[in-house]
Amino acid sequence: MRRVLGFSLALLAVGGIAAVPAFLALRASPTNGPIDAQEQYAWGNVLGWVNFGTPGGNVRVTDAGITGYAWSANYGWINLNPPGSGVTNDAEGTLAGSAWGEHVGWIHFDGVTIGTDGRFAGYAALDGLGSLSMNCANTSSCGESDFKVRTEWRPASVRTGGGGGSNNPPPNIIPGGVEVDEPVCVLAGPNGGETYVAGGQAPVGWTSGGPGIVNVALGYSTDGGDRWTLIEASVPHTSGSYLWRIPEDAASDTVRIRVECRDAGSATVASSMSEGTFRILPPGTPLPEEEVEPPEPEPPVLPPEVPAVPNACELSRAVTNAYLPYGLQVDDIIKLADDGNPATWEDSVVYHVGVDGQRHPFPDARIFSTWHTDFSRVKIVPRDVLNRLPLGRPVLVRPGTLWIKMPSDAKTYLVEPEGYILRWIVNEDVAARLAGPQWNQNIIDVDERLFNRFQRGDDVTMLTLETGWPTGSLVRETADGPTWYVNHRVRRLVTVQPVNDSNGFQTRFIRTTGPGGWQRLPESLPVRDGDEEMLCMHRGF
Repeated sequence: MRRVLGFSLALLAVGGIAAVPAFLALRASPTNGPIDAQEQYAWGNVLGWVNFGTPGGNVRVTDAGITGYAWSANYGWINLNPPGSGVTNDAEGTLAGSAWGEHVGWIHFDGVTIGTDGRFAGYAALDGLGSLSMNCANTSSCGESDFKVRTEWRPASVRTGGGGGSNNPPPNIIPGGVEVDEPVCVLAGPNGGETYVAGGQAPVGWTSGGPGIVNVALGYSTDGGDRWTLIEASVPHTSGSYLWRIPEDAASDTVRIRVECRDAGSATVASSMSEGTFRILPPGTPLPEEEVEPPEPEPPVLPPEVPAVPNACELSRAVTNAYLPYGLQVDDIIKLADDGNPATWEDSVVYHVGVDGQRHPFPDARIFSTWHTDFSRVKIVPRDVLNRLPLGRPVLVRPGTLWIKMPSDAKTYLVEPEGYILRWIVNEDVAARLAGPQWNQNIIDVDERLFNRFQRGDDVTMLTLETGWPTGSLVRETADGPTWYVNHRVRRLVTVQPVNDSNGFQTRFIRTTGPGGWQRLPESLPVRDGDEEMLCMHRGF
């Protein structure tokens, strides 16, 4: 599998100076340190793995803070030094401030420290998405999953000569602590061979320093380097990284990036461009199967003596239960015991044990309420048992229950099963036909970061309701009439009474519709109590 978001680390300097050996940019420095190549992963109880050492991110730790980009396999790039904020360092390894991810929001590093060995410790807190553990020692889980983040930077008090420092190296020192006599301006990437999508993002990394350099200008070419378009006219040269939002009209097979290092008079004193060309695909084009984002390690997995669990919907509960740690069963609701520390998040997260043998977190109580009427079924489990379950994707709103919308958008969607399919309810008349005059009480705002977890289906119109009904709906013609479950182009009688049963149905989500298009659908087999096929279809995992 070819990595397409990583950067080539070969260095090329042009514009009047000789090529610079790669060790100049990669050499470790206790005052301006990269992330260790072997210890670079943090673990979020909802985020999953976060890589602080992916080559394209160009993460650097200095006495003043952290710059560059970390990579989340689930949520994309995380800017460690966003405008108006950023992760700061007091020169002794006590971090503060916040990073920003477009699909994550703010990540707060207050409480994270860097020790004398360069290893991070503690937790970063996310708004609504749990916490990010920087070191397995936080939870004494290194035996099950050995992850750490380590930098070559060291606290000022333990460095030779002591004393503090600055985020900006001396004029003749480039990152890595190497002294140079001439301006150095070296593009780290993209350096040729990568693939991105127009309208998406790509990190640009470089190394610069030496006499006279004040800032850098970034540009791109879609014809191999003949003509150039400006990306940014002035970026602090010491930042070393920039997240480029790729224009939608930039699709090309012959793209190059250029970095120009400039002096106080905006004159270019050195420059560098991609060694080879890279591709930008048209907007909306999926990356080919072999060309995906940087691979991340697997989450903590079952110990070797426990076989891996096959695909979810191919299994019965009994088969999956045989793979689970002792005492757990499919559809259990679990969490850690409260540790009494309000600063930690992991003990507040509630998980669903899936047929896939993974633990799936509930993002919030409203989503939880679409699946369960209360918390009476929650089991407290030891940390070693929890850690034996791989982390699965978040549980979303149960199909056929509440409708959802983004806080920033008035469009309202219902959710269908088999992959969490969103269907836009096109107007208020359709909404009233679906759920009655109080339809607007059936809507909740869902964090926009979760919307990329849904698929998009056809709009729901009046024609939809005249000829059928959305899949996953519980409907009846009159308040005392039988309840039917709509399953694609058929309807199935719900024979179990009361409706609140092991299928997870809730009476409050039954819609009394009067005569409706669902009555045109042919009858199929009744819904059984504990109908595994239907439950698996609803869960989506």
